[in-house]
Amino acid sequence: MISSSKDFHEYNEKHARSVRMLSPSQWHKPPFSWIKVNYDVFFDPHLKKASISVIARDDNGCVVDGTNTLVHAGFALVAEALALRLGRVLVDKWGWRNVILESNNEELIQHLNSGLKQESWETMTIEEEIKTLKTARRGNTVTLFSLINLEEGLCIIRKTSYKKKMTFPSEMSRPPFSFPSSYRTIIISLFVVLYCHENIEAALVLPNNETIPAIFVFGDSIVDPGNNNNLKTIAKSNFLPYGRDFKKGPTGRFSNGKVPSDIIAEEFGVKQLVPAYLDPNLTLQDLLTGVSFASGAAGYDPITPKLANVLSMSDQLELFKQYTTKIQSAVGEEKTATIISKGIYIVCCGSNDVANTYFSTPIRRPHYDINSYSEFTASYASKFLQELYGLGARRIGLLGLPPIGCVPSQRTIGGGKNRECYEDENQLVSLYNDKLSSVIDSLKSVLTFQDTKLIFLDIYHPLLSLIQNPAKYGFQVANKGCCGTGLIEASVFCNPLSIPLTCKDASKYIFWDGYHPSEKAYKMLVATIINKHLNEFF
Repeated sequence: MISSSKDFHEYNEKHARSVRMLSPSQWHKPPFSWIKVNYDVFFDPHLKKASISVIARDDNGCVVDGTNTLVHAGFALVAEALALRLGRVLVDKWGWRNVILESNNEELIQHLNSGLKQESWETMTIEEEIKTLKTARRGNTVTLFSLINLEEGLCIIRKTSYKKKMTFPSEMSRPPFSFPSSYRTIIISLFVVLYCHENIEAALVLPNNETIPAIFVFGDSIVDPGNNNNLKTIAKSNFLPYGRDFKKGPTGRFSNGKVPSDIIAEEFGVKQLVPAYLDPNLTLQDLLTGVSFASGAAGYDPITPKLANVLSMSDQLELFKQYTTKIQSAVGEEKTATIISKGIYIVCCGSNDVANTYFSTPIRRPHYDINSYSEFTASYASKFLQELYGLGARRIGLLGLPPIGCVPSQRTIGGGKNRECYEDENQLVSLYNDKLSSVIDSLKSVLTFQDTKLIFLDIYHPLLSLIQNPAKYGFQVANKGCCGTGLIEASVFCNPLSIPLTCKDASKYIFWDGYHPSEKAYKMLVATIINKHLNEFF
């Protein structure tokens, strides 16, 4: 039974002469953006008690959390096993990713490697030599590493992994707290590397074996993971049937599952989900690995976000400035500068300028034809990109507009009796994309930093190909959404009342609602973009 921190200190003082310290820990600087967790165990073999101290530090050596506790332990090995468990609990508490839980106890490692006579082990050995800790295999299991050399954050390792079933002999059968079944599969050697929750290995092999520290996202509902949830706007999706096929349920993503920014982050090996910056439950690790500032119904045209009372692109930049100040306070200027300059930036905006502002209101059309309006909005896109560059962004992917006239709701609105594609909108989209592509070309000659990467990402033609050839890509329905009738529903109009009419299998539909593609379609589109443009980011 675990006692309080007060009991821990009183016990240490009272029994200072009888206890012995087990494998005292030493702090080595971990790689950039990693958390190092060390523990010390004082074990009293007479009273069968152990006092455990666990402490977590960032890569600057700053203490970020820790715990002291007193436990009952039959013998030393159990005490250290419990210390490892407490380290895992501390990591899970904060949801940290990229964590090293260090153990210097060779006896414990040998025990786990060879097993006790009373124990039954299943062993699998895998050796991978000369790898850095940053590129170590990621997973949801616990991994321990044998240290060969460690200097300035680079850990050259020999990795020997053993997959075992954790069982205890009779004396250990009822330890103070047993390992939950989810923790009983462990991979063994000297260092424990924990990837909590959703840390993944990159689905791609990045050029020059680079790693991406963070991903930052700006734009509209295509990449909004929930920033609108607490805004006074109708542009929301934090209710069913949104998120129906998403393990976290409705989060504010305008999809049945993941949105493109999540899929891109996963492909680049950063993390599985890019959270909303305005999510009140963000952890420090969430911030350090990137967030989304996007807001559904936003646009480059300053009027567009005002129509729906959402975050403008200028608002999103202000939040990014706030973000930068926040992480500087947490990890310092040097580390912040690396995160900002080495991160990937995704900008996805403009669709609402076409569908909501130009074609659905009389505000702009009396003053602009489609050519001049595309120039007008592209000028704001150029201004945004220059300001983002000025804030430190160096790897920026600008998504073009999709064929808005062919999404279900626009077919219903402007496609006539047969709901054909609304070609007036597609004509404006084509001009808009041409202007955005020209913006990228002109900025490349102006932004002189050698390491600046600006890429225009065409989404128009890949999505149009899906729409025109649904069966080729494994879809059955291209002109209707899955939600409700599929003709018009989006945002608040795709709601719990729509559920009885909503399709059973969204993977058969290119579109989830009247405006946004399904997760399956998003995955295909992202794959096409990355296959074409990956090397341009490096």
